[in-house]
Amino acid sequence: MEMQNIDTQIKELLLTNTSLDFPFVKRTLEGLPNKSEALKKNLQQKLEQHLLGFAEEVSKLQGTDRYQQCCQQAKAYLKNWMTHIEEVPLSQIKKLCKRTHLSFLDIGEDFITPTTLYAYAQKYVKGQDAYLRKLSLCLYTHYKRLRTSDLSLPKANLLAYGPTGVGKTYSVQVLADVLGSEFGVINCNSVVQEGIVGASLTDVFAEIYQRTGQNLTAVEQSVILFDEFDKLFYSGTYNDRIINELLNLIDDNGKATFSTSYYNSKVSHTISTKKILFLFTGVFDQLNKAKINGFVPSETKTGKKEGTFYDKATREDFLKVIKKREILGRISDFVALKPITPAILKEILLGDSSPLRSYEHFFKLHNTTLKVEEKAIQKLASYAADKQLGVRGLNSLLWEILQQDMQQVQIPTETTESRKLCIDLPYLKKRINH
Repeated sequence: MEMQNIDTQIKELLLTNTSLDFPFVKRTLEGLPNKSEALKKNLQQKLEQHLLGFAEEVSKLQGTDRYQQCCQQAKAYLKNWMTHIEEVPLSQIKKLCKRTHLSFLDIGEDFITPTTLYAYAQKYVKGQDAYLRKLSLCLYTHYKRLRTSDLSLPKANLLAYGPTGVGKTYSVQVLADVLGSEFGVINCNSVVQEGIVGASLTDVFAEIYQRTGQNLTAVEQSVILFDEFDKLFYSGTYNDRIINELLNLIDDNGKATFSTSYYNSKVSHTISTKKILFLFTGVFDQLNKAKINGFVPSETKTGKKEGTFYDKATREDFLKVIKKREILGRISDFVALKPITPAILKEILLGDSSPLRSYEHFFKLHNTTLKVEEKAIQKLASYAADKQLGVRGLNSLLWEILQQDMQQVQIPTETTESRKLCIDLPYLKKRINH
C-alpha cells in the first residue's frame, strides 16, 4: 500500500468518524505527512475500529433521542470540516452515511442545495450542464416543499427535449434517488400504442404503491416522468381520453385514481397529485420541421439541416406541437439537451461511473486484469457517436466486444495464474463491425 494511498484513506476515515473531537482530527491531519508508514497503518486500523463501533451503536439507536444527537453531532462535524479543511460533496456525505448507518436525509438536509445537487449529478451525467442545472433546481424545490410541508414554495414542472440516449431519464433517477423520492416513469409511447386496451397514465401509481409496501403517501410525494411525451401529440396517436387524463393529473389540484389487485378483486385508490413533481421528456423532432423562434433551418447539399434552432424553441413553438395551452400552462420551464459527442463519450468511459467498471469487476473476479488503452477508448467513443448509440448504447457495445473473452473465463484456484486482457486498436478491429 503506497503512503499517498494510506494518507487518502486516513483522511476519508477521519471525515467519516463524525463522533471524534474535531480539534484532534485537525491536529492529526496537520501532522499526517510527518508520520511513518507504520504509525499511519496503526492509525488507520484504530480509525476503522472506531468507525465500526460507532456504526454498530447507531444501528441500535434508530428512533431515539440519542440518534438525533448523533445526527446533530455529525452535521456540526461536517460544517467544521467544510470551514477549516475543505468542501464535502453530497456524494461523500452519502458514502459517510452508508458507513455510519446515519440517514442521508437527516444529515444532508443542511447541505442539500441546487448547487450541491447539480455537482452531484455531474458525476453521473456528462455534457448536459444546462439540463442538470434546471433539473437540480426543480428537484430541490420539490424536496424542500415536502421536507418543510410548505406547499406555498414554488413548484416547477420541467420539459426536457433532445436526442435519445443522452441521459434525460437517468439524470432524474440519480437525483430522485439521492433525495429519497420515489420515481416512476410513464412510457407515453406504450400508452398510445394500438392494441393496448385500457392502458392508463395512472398505471405508474399502482407500481409505486406496490413497490413501497402500499404507501399512499410515497405515491403522493413521488417524481413522475412522462417519457416520449411528444408521442402523445402525433397525428396518428392523439387520443382525447389520454389528454384529458393528463390534464387532470398535472392540474394544481389534480386527482388520480388507480387500481390494485387484492386477492382476486380490484381495489380502487384515489390520490391527490398536488405534491407530485411532473417532468416531461421527448425528442420533439416535430420542432425541426417547423419555423423555430422565427427561424427556418437551412439545408446543406446532403439534405441535412444546418444551423438548427432546435435548442432555441419557445413556448409558442411548443404550442405548434402540443396544441393545448392548458398543458403548456402547467409546464414551468423548457430545456434542450445536446447530442452526445465523442469527447463526452470518452469522458464517460474514463469516469468513475463508466460502464467499463462493471466489466473490470467481472474480469477481476476471474483473476484477470482488464486494461483499455487510451487510443481504444477514443475509438470506442468515436464509433458510438458515429452510430448514434448514445450513453445507453455504450454498455451494449462493450458487451458485444468483450463477450468472447467473458465466455472463456474460469473460476480461479490457488494454482490459477493471473491474466491480463488488453483492449487496443487491433483488438477492436477484430470485434467491431464497421
